[in-house]
Amino acid sequence: MKQVFKHGRMITALVLATLIFLSSCKKDDSLPGPGNSAKKLEKISQQDEYMSFQYNSDGTVKQVEVKEDAASGGAITTYQVAYNAQKQMSLITTSDGEKWTPVFTGGRLTSVEVKDNANQVTGSAHYTYQGDRLLSALVKAKFGPAMVDLMKFDFTYNAAGNNTKTIVSFPDLVNGGGLKEHSFVAYEYDAKENPLKDVKDFLLLMWQAPSNNNITKEVHVDENDDVEETLDYTYTYNSLNFPQSAAVKRTVPGQPVENSQLQVSYK
Repeated sequence: MKQVFKHGRMITALVLATLIFLSSCKKDDSLPGPGNSAKKLEKISQQDEYMSFQYNSDGTVKQVEVKEDAASGGAITTYQVAYNAQKQMSLITTSDGEKWTPVFTGGRLTSVEVKDNANQVTGSAHYTYQGDRLLSALVKAKFGPAMVDLMKFDFTYNAAGNNTKTIVSFPDLVNGGGLKEHSFVAYEYDAKENPLKDVKDFLLLMWQAPSNNNITKEVHVDENDDVEETLDYTYTYNSLNFPQSAAVKRTVPGQPVENSQLQVSYK
């Protein structure tokens, strides 16, 4: 299940909806959706890491390729996506041999089971909603014969339907008794449309909350309520008002400011 823990910052950077446009506020049929958008997201890249997308003729995601940054080993992982007759994801196969089996209830992704290359269950994720908004994602992992709670994400939203805070909880190893809030990330947004509609269901597997607009600032706060880092995004938009690039400023208390560039391409 290791792959789904990765790749968060690069995509979150865009959020371009913290990654998934799951109609977090309400559906607007006037917006372009999979298969009929004027431009489809092709690649997001930042420094030496990237995420790229290939599509089927009906506009659904066919393949996703993710390259980690050099500090994480620089590995490239490919995800092949299969669908059922309702055009819902039915199986994701990774180049590492993992198999993810999503379950949809009422049109929403409610769980996913992960098996390793020996076809053994290694973990799962479970999603809860309030209306159309994703409220939480609970991640479980198999330790011995037991499936235990590994981590949980809880999401809050503003009136625009954007995820303004993500709380991350881990097992309370000191006191026992379940998961305990560990840290959180707070977000601010622009007013531009998120271009990730076409890949929303796949990206939901990365446990990201739905938002309608693009993140302009994220503040990471640790378990002691101290700011670990702040990321600021200054976008350049294309003619469709989708992000084309972003200047990213990373500020860590007591360290020099780091500047990088995020690039987005469409097809």
